[in-house]
Amino acid sequence: MRGNKMLVLAAVMTLAAQLSFADEVKADAYPDTFVDTKLEAYSQMYGDKPGSNILIMPPINLTNEVEAKEYFYYTLNTQLAGSGWYVYPPILALRTLQEESADSSELFVNADISKFGQIFGADYLLFTTIEKWYKSSGKKNITVTVLYNLRSTRTGKTVYEHEYTYAYDLSGTDKAMAKNMLNNSSSLLGLAISGVATLATITTTAIVTASTQTMDVARYCNAFALFDIPAGPLFGTQGEDADDVASDYFGSYTTKTN
Repeated sequence: MRGNKMLVLAAVMTLAAQLSFADEVKADAYPDTFVDTKLEAYSQMYGDKPGSNILIMPPINLTNEVEAKEYFYYTLNTQLAGSGWYVYPPILALRTLQEESADSSELFVNADISKFGQIFGADYLLFTTIEKWYKSSGKKNITVTVLYNLRSTRTGKTVYEHEYTYAYDLSGTDKAMAKNMLNNSSSLLGLAISGVATLATITTTAIVTASTQTMDVARYCNAFALFDIPAGPLFGTQGEDADDVASDYFGSYTTKTN
């Protein structure tokens, strides 16, 4: 079954993500704006049937930065996988979505998504809307605003939602960090299963050859915005973070690179 095969690949890619950029992001680097516990803020992600996997939908891009959609799509899985979620491999998921004529997120973001659970076996769909992408006149920084909306395929309800504004300082960029993160993921996957390693190499090449600055904006924004998503089942800690604090639904953060 197509969904089961993709879940196997998702599990392997999730293991690789443990050593990825997600582990570098620390909670104390975030704004000191918290509202409730995770159980109070994201109650529908807890309980008897919390779900185990996430299908990332292609981002909705409302900006003039055409390439932003691709960069965000291929970097969203890192923080999710690092939080213990089985994430469908983006490149395979996109190909299947295109085959099913379901790759236009605009058609589904507010519609019935139960068929995604039936066809893919997905518990949740992550929709993202890139609302703002602005480079300052002096080209000193890039500011982005992104809406993250996680919906249940079983109930159709939004179970996790953040609108996040992130400013990336362009005064200096460590390009090696991004390349090392991607290369490490590919190496780990190669030890696990050759087929997935080939897939990771294709994805790595596609991203690294793109604008590294733009890719870093997407990576950091996704990591900061999603750092408090409730833990998934992979590490055996799902449900144990219910009393942890949840970040404010509307946040912002600025990263300076050296």
